[in-house]
Amino acid sequence: GLERDTEGRFYTVSSKDGLLRIHPGGGSEVLATGFRNPDGLSLDPVTGTVTIPLQEGDWVPASGIAQIDTGGYYGYAGPRPDTATLDPLLYLPRGQDNSSGGGTWAGPNSWAPLRGGMIHLSYGTGTHHLILRQTVNGKSQGAAVPLPGDFDSGVHRARFNPRDGWLYVSGMTGWGTYTPDDGCLQRVRILPGPAQLPVAFEAAENGIRVTFSEPPDKSAADPARHFAQCWNYRYSQSYGSPEFSVRWPGTPGHDVLAITSAHLLEDGRTLFLEIPQLLPAHQIHLLLQPQPGIVRELFVTAHGLAPAFTGY
Repeated sequence: GLERDTEGRFYTVSSKDGLLRIHPGGGSEVLATGFRNPDGLSLDPVTGTVTIPLQEGDWVPASGIAQIDTGGYYGYAGPRPDTATLDPLLYLPRGQDNSSGGGTWAGPNSWAPLRGGMIHLSYGTGTHHLILRQTVNGKSQGAAVPLPGDFDSGVHRARFNPRDGWLYVSGMTGWGTYTPDDGCLQRVRILPGPAQLPVAFEAAENGIRVTFSEPPDKSAADPARHFAQCWNYRYSQSYGSPEFSVRWPGTPGHDVLAITSAHLLEDGRTLFLEIPQLLPAHQIHLLLQPQPGIVRELFVTAHGLAPAFTGY
């Protein structure tokens, strides 16, 4: 990948060298290391935040996204003495993304629900996700929202056109991807009708708040319309990781989480799911019905939980 910031500096990344920032007057510096076969990167033009995709494999338990802290080590090649291994922003389950591509950020002229957000591309599955973020105790964590549509090849580069606000995506086939074509250049346009996309989330000690782009239907206050489960991964030299119970560490499988109540909050667009069993987890999967006939998913990585939410 190659990105350029407002000061004219270029960014590129590799397994061998890590994340490099190259100055226009000459010279470069290493900002972070520990990435397995990174297929691209993204640069937020507003904040300067850099994200790098993580490829599932040895010492990478699942594909995902790292949000870069300068000087950070992100785990590929195993633990290092006297060096902390930093957690990713989020993990993605194999069925959603078995090989991560680059990403891009939605500018001010893009479609309103995506504006200012990050779009993550899956080379392996030919799909894309809207990435949401939360900070708990100074540490960032994220959620991936699958977006509609499939691509014809392994997508890994994208840009929003500043004139029409639409997303243009390119892809190729070179190694393990489930997509059918050798390459593609495709456009994502917005169709009429409600999007009902999750645009913000907060994982708390007693449940999860999800804000939608449009107000959910009153039927969303029925907890039986929603589903939640969670699991963990294991960081090891093995290629990827099985999915393990959070409640019973070391036991393969998922934990189904009881949603004891659901509440539509006063802003009209936020749904709070009360989940007393919620614990920090590498993966929390939510299957939501904000209105009849519309189903939306979130894949949340919760390194920590905010204080219990009581505003309902």
